[in-house]
Amino acid sequence: GDLTVSAARKDSTTVTAAYSATMGDLAVSVEANSNSEWDLTATYTLGDISITAEDSEAAGGADISAAYASGALSVAIDKDNEVTVSYDLGNADLELVTNSTDTTVKYTVAF
Repeated sequence: GDLTVSAARKDSTTVTAAYSATMGDLAVSVEANSNSEWDLTATYTLGDISITAEDSEAAGGADISAAYASGALSVAIDKDNEVTVSYDLGNADLELVTNSTDTTVKYTVAF
């Protein structure tokens, strides 16, 4: 993988280190700095499906999202359990979005 270290000077020096690597179907990136801030992202891709886990010191726990795409159809579930289903009909698009409180359907035609 790739390791990057950088420093910035303002009122105090902040040192940041970042690492990213792709190992087959798994991509990982980690970043941390001298202010005890850190972020971690891991994405596993298997064919048309990808699952992403994100965590940070601010989040206090992992957020999981997933996506599927095949041809004209795509489906995504985000960390807030919002589900988006999209279908490309050529010159028109159909989209359904649902979450814990609302469901919306949008049909868009291009001329």
